[in-house]
Amino acid sequence: MQEVSQNQIGEIVEHYKKILGVTPRQTKLETILPEEWNNFCLKNNLDVRSEGIFLLRNMTAYVNRGSNTPELNVFHEFFGHGLFCEYAQESRSLTRLERRLMNDEITEFSGRSFSGEDLQKFRKNNPNFNLIQKQRQNNLRLYELFAIWTEYYLSKHLSMSDKFKKKYDSAPKEIKECIEGLLKYQKENGELALFYEFGMPRYPTKERIKKLLENFSEDLLKDVKMVLIYGSRKPYSDIDLFIVSEKTGEFSNNWIDIRAVTPRELDYKLSVFDISFTDPILTGEIIVGNPSELEKERKRLLQQPITQEAVYYNAIHSKEQRIYAEQYPSGSKKHGIGMSYAHTFMKNAIRLSQGKRQLTKTELLR
Repeated sequence: MQEVSQNQIGEIVEHYKKILGVTPRQTKLETILPEEWNNFCLKNNLDVRSEGIFLLRNMTAYVNRGSNTPELNVFHEFFGHGLFCEYAQESRSLTRLERRLMNDEITEFSGRSFSGEDLQKFRKNNPNFNLIQKQRQNNLRLYELFAIWTEYYLSKHLSMSDKFKKKYDSAPKEIKECIEGLLKYQKENGELALFYEFGMPRYPTKERIKKLLENFSEDLLKDVKMVLIYGSRKPYSDIDLFIVSEKTGEFSNNWIDIRAVTPRELDYKLSVFDISFTDPILTGEIIVGNPSELEKERKRLLQQPITQEAVYYNAIHSKEQRIYAEQYPSGSKKHGIGMSYAHTFMKNAIRLSQGKRQLTKTELLR
């Protein structure tokens, strides 16, 4: 049976580095001869019928060379489960818990012999083991779907789509429907968006943001004047985009927040020092547009006079945000967002009344 060559693995690694900015770092791969597979499974208390297995404990993907599709199993175990356990937001805490459990077991059994029954009894009362079981159950569907989709994704990348189709022709209806749903999302929003839906880290370069927007919000780019990325820009934080365009609107999900405003709206909001506009203008990095136009708006914020209208505007918006927040239960996300804006607008009104320009959230809340 054909196996994935080292050259092909290297090609895939470079592909992931280019599109995602991540590669397998901790994950290892071991392919096992068919005559040794049964002994390996029995020794590690694994199902001998399996064609591959990923062990979180040592971050190693094991693949049976004698299976019908060893190359797809490498995609599944090494790039699917391996990358997910290394990088996916939902799995990182599970990886940390597994390491804590291993340390607990070393401490408990170091220097003495023990049986499988002793190990099971210890794990039953271990809080880290119980948390691992709970998180595994919660993430199992996502964990497996990412690995199956990875098989599809990489088999297509390496012109092996016929093998993927043959392998999953006889798959249960539920799995087929899930795969179809993933492929539909990928077709509509692009592969990068699907990676992010799975909880992979976001390293938003200009090229990746442009690629995202081309697939994700094509309408917003038709009359775009400027696209800025702002916010923390951390790998597991939302991607915050501020767009100046004749097409307006807002969109948000678990990993991206897009806000599009018209040039006319931007002009007025900057004149009254609206912090939700001044912050992205002053802290954002330009993705699309003329950098000189951005510098022009920044200079304007530092030079334009502070008017009484600007003070009133911020005070009134503070009150409006407080009223909005009080429509939701205390402790809810929307209540927290509303109260945060109410606090920010009021601080801005006070600072402006004192003749002070603290026009980014960091400056204002310092």
